[in-house]
Amino acid sequence: MADPRNDKPDAPPPAPSGAQAETPNAPADATPVVTSSGTPSDNGAEDPPAFPARRVAQRASAAAPSDARLNTPADAETLALIALAHVASDDDLLPRFLALSGLDLDDLRARAQDPVMLGAVLDFLLAHEPDLIAFAEAQEIAPAAIARARRALPGATVEE
Repeated sequence: MADPRNDKPDAPPPAPSGAQAETPNAPADATPVVTSSGTPSDNGAEDPPAFPARRVAQRASAAAPSDARLNTPADAETLALIALAHVASDDDLLPRFLALSGLDLDDLRARAQDPVMLGAVLDFLLAHEPDLIAFAEAQEIAPAAIARARRALPGATVEE
């Protein structure tokens, strides 16, 4: 029935304050999808992340070697790859690492498995204690284990 105060017959009631607007042609029970860029997507798909390491960083903690096994180059490389994923997935760390290393994204991708470059990633984290602590906490390992991993990779300076 039409509201006599409104020229539009049987108009739906206005949405409550703070409610999300419905997407045209969306099913009534559909939940709007917000993409990684923060914008709603009308097709239900998310935008791909800017760097594939964002997905890797989410799964990396399960693959991290334990503190006790970080003395071999293979385990050190694994931890350094996880550290690279951590750096690459952080909007503040990645540009700083690229600026300090002189690499661009293409160089970084091409050298991602180079043990010398992986050592540089660990050096980068070890050089700034707040970044080191954040990474160590995210991986649930001691910061000293990261230093041991660095010493197992080429180019490390050994300090006693």
